[in-house]
Amino acid sequence: ALFYDPIRQSTKREPLVWPIEGDIIGEVQEYEGYIYILELLEKEMLRYDINNLTKPFPWFSAKAKREIQNPLSFAIDGSIYLLDTPQALLELRSGDIQRRIPLPLGKRADVILTDAHMSNVYAIDKGKGEMLVMEKHSGDLLFAFQDNRLKNLFTFRIDEEAKIIELVNPEGVFQINYSSTTVAPAASNFFLSSSASSFFTPSLITEGVFSLIALASVNPLPVISLSALIT
Repeated sequence: ALFYDPIRQSTKREPLVWPIEGDIIGEVQEYEGYIYILELLEKEMLRYDINNLTKPFPWFSAKAKREIQNPLSFAIDGSIYLLDTPQALLELRSGDIQRRIPLPLGKRADVILTDAHMSNVYAIDKGKGEMLVMEKHSGDLLFAFQDNRLKNLFTFRIDEEAKIIELVNPEGVFQINYSSTTVAPAASNFFLSSSASSFFTPSLITEGVFSLIALASVNPLPVISLSALIT
């Protein structure tokens, strides 16, 4: 495992015991001293103590693992929110599924994002280039908007106060203001989700392309900040 410290701008390598054969890693996130790794092939979530990467703990309960169909993306907010198929979201606590929440009719997502400091949850359809913005606790769908720059993105993060999404796609790095993009639709039963990561949380990127991203304003140049992102 390779760790990057954005404050010291340094990296370190630590041996990581991986118990799954033929693995496909989906996403990696850190939360309160633990590293969570979503393994797609075996539909497993492995948890590691950040100070001891030799003892992986299978986080999903046996019952949850049987019910999980196609894990795609996850976010941590005390609970873990798992995008399971493009149209369904699971909320899990202590490895057990608490509820299954379908996305609004006709909507889908590839990646989700929220954290304990966010009021909303964000879900992006990378094929359609659409982002859904939902109020976290009520589950109301506040609005949705489309932008071609959301298509095929590698990673993204949200500044809720400024209503800005910063993203990386095959064309470069972009900043989009979504404060007045569309009219809000009617409320839905969509609840909470991922992906990605906190706006302020340094972490890893698992698309196999980036480990350090230079974020720019509106267009790929000029660069205005340098941050590590998670997806």
